[in-house]
Amino acid sequence: MSIRTCLVTSKKEEPKKLLRFTIREGKLVFDDEIVFSPDSSGVRTGKKTKKNPGRGGYVMNDPEILKKLPHMRGKIQYYLKVKNLKIPENLGNIFDRNKHN
Repeated sequence: MSIRTCLVTSKKEEPKKLLRFTIREGKLVFDDEIVFSPDSSGVRTGKKTKKNPGRGGYVMNDPEILKKLPHMRGKIQYYLKVKNLKIPENLGNIFDRNKHN
């Protein structure tokens, strides 16, 4: 069983409990395989459709933690070896809204 670390909380979890993202053209892009579970357990459901190529990072599937992600820009740039990264400030709100739809 593989274990990944959330870049925001440093908590170690199985990849299926985390959201994976990569950087494309200076922007943070989440894998297309994300389907939120209706019971807010934090576990993705459904089939994996696409894993973005390249070095990726992981973050907990929780809107409160996702809201902290824009403030971790320097850490993300360091771990993913990129420069000039753009992260939307309302990231947690976007995921929270999608989770309840």
